[in-house]
Amino acid sequence: MKDFFSNHDKGDVLKFLETKLQNVRILPQYKFSIHNYNNLKKQKILSDLKKIGWLNTKLIVRSSSKLENTGTASLAGRYKSKGPVSG
Repeated sequence: MKDFFSNHDKGDVLKFLETKLQNVRILPQYKFSIHNYNNLKKQKILSDLKKIGWLNTKLIVRSSSKLENTGTASLAGRYKSKGPVSG
C-alpha cells in the first residue's frame, strides 16, 4: 500500500480511495497534465469540461506531482491551488 501512495500523484490516490472509503465523500475530478494542455489538447480539455457541465462552474484547480509525497519526504503545500476559477 505504501508503494501505491509513493508512486502516484494526489489525483490517482483520491481516485483509489474513492473505492475504498465508505464514510467519506471525494468530490468529482477531471485530471489532465500541463503537457497535454499545452500541446494542442486544450480544446479537448475545455470540451470535456463543457460536457461535464463544469465549464461555467466555479472550480478549484490543483496541481500535483508524483514527487509530492514519497516515503522520505512530503511537499504538501508546495504546489499551488487556484480558485475559484471558471470558463
